[in-house]
Amino acid sequence: MWGHYRVGWRLFLIGLYRDETGQDVVEYGMIVATIAVVVLIGTMTFGNQIRPWFERLAGMITTTGT
Repeated sequence: MWGHYRVGWRLFLIGLYRDETGQDVVEYGMIVATIAVVVLIGTMTFGNQIRPWFERLAGMITTTGT
């Protein structure tokens, strides 16, 4: 069990092992930011055309929360 950690530490010291968990978080953040920018641009571009659709959709909802 501990042998794995010793090998990983040695590889880390000589530069052959890299911990890339932080890179994954950055990549997911970039994906979320890109999606947010696309949604904002789409809303700004088609906002006037989308509004009636949302109003019609909201009018079809008849359930009220209690």
